Amino acid sequence: DVVITKRQMLAEVWGFDDFDVNVVEVHISALRRKLEEFGPRIIHTVRSLGYVIRTGAVGGASVAADAADRSAMSGSIGF
Repeated sequence: DVVITKRQMLAEVWGFDDFDVNVVEVHISALRRKLEEFGPRIIHTVRSLGYVIRTGAVGGASVAADAADRSAMSGSIGF
């Protein structure tokens, strides 16, 4: 899995070198909501690092990852 940091997203997606990383959180949250209308979560939070895309985990790993992601989303996510 390749982890992408919020700062990397700011630079690569929006071209910002220095900006509030909460912009990324807001857009990731909206993107997750839209994508989850069509299937399971594929954008996962890697705590203290950033985000990773996982399209299919073996066994119950995706369920555990989804639960951890949802738990993290209910509180403050600090990177």
